[in-house]
Amino acid sequence: YSSAFFDNRQGIARAVRHLVALGHTRIAYLGGTPGWLDSEEREAGFREEMRRNKLEVKESWVRACDFAHGPE
Repeated sequence: YSSAFFDNRQGIARAVRHLVALGHTRIAYLGGTPGWLDSEEREAGFREEMRRNKLEVKESWVRACDFAHGPE
């Protein structure tokens, strides 16, 4: 069986590091479907990497998005 795996926390952490390297300091997070493990891991990775970079996480810039239902 072929399969692919990915690390949600590491993936979002790399994205945050990339944005920081470009000079960004105010970074928002649009997460996935609430309650899904992938979504929870990504948000945790985002928060951890922001903390590592001593950047503020504005709660008003952290949003869950229900990707399971498409663009509605």
